[in-house]
Amino acid sequence: MRRMTQYWGALGLALGLLFAAGPALAHPHVWVDLETKPVFDADGNVTGLEIAWIFDPFYTVFAIEEQRTEDGVDQDGLVKMVAGNLQRLKPYNYFTDVRAGGAKLPLGTVETFNAGLLKDKLWMQFVVMFETPVDPRETGLSYAVYDPTYYIDISYQDRQKANLNDASAPGCEASLEEASPTFEAITLAQSLDQSATGPETLGEMFAERVRIECN
Repeated sequence: MRRMTQYWGALGLALGLLFAAGPALAHPHVWVDLETKPVFDADGNVTGLEIAWIFDPFYTVFAIEEQRTEDGVDQDGLVKMVAGNLQRLKPYNYFTDVRAGGAKLPLGTVETFNAGLLKDKLWMQFVVMFETPVDPRETGLSYAVYDPTYYIDISYQDRQKANLNDASAPGCEASLEEASPTFEAITLAQSLDQSATGPETLGEMFAERVRIECN
């Protein structure tokens, strides 16, 4: 429970607010519409990932409560909230798993980010830089964004949002691998209530992975 509390601290939501809404069974409890795009340098190397999370309306109501004003929502307050969220997510690699040649890549600290409201949904956008650029023509590159305990479902609602900028990546293509959780993983997720913490291997089974291939 301690680690799950840290996760929710990272997302800026008090668990008590959700519990007050009544009991609920099964993970996940929050849904994030995901968008990603690899960042290429002038030499065709991938230097990082541009990531956007768009939260579901229910989560948004609680997350922005303290940012509401008589005129709407305090934009500076939203950005500060996201800055704190990202700082707390850093020890967990911002829920981002990047692999090159099968090896997990170390990630740098997020310095570029923003936040706002899209109709009734909170969004945050940030750029995760790699400590070392990767040449996708020389080694395989893949990435997935997910909550390890699957308390939060982070997935692409639109497959086209797992994309790349063709102009900066000639000869490269991005393909999305669908999640393929086992029956046991699905059953476990369905059995967990809001006070339960799933194993840190659970989320990966529900994660969608993007693979970059270049000619």
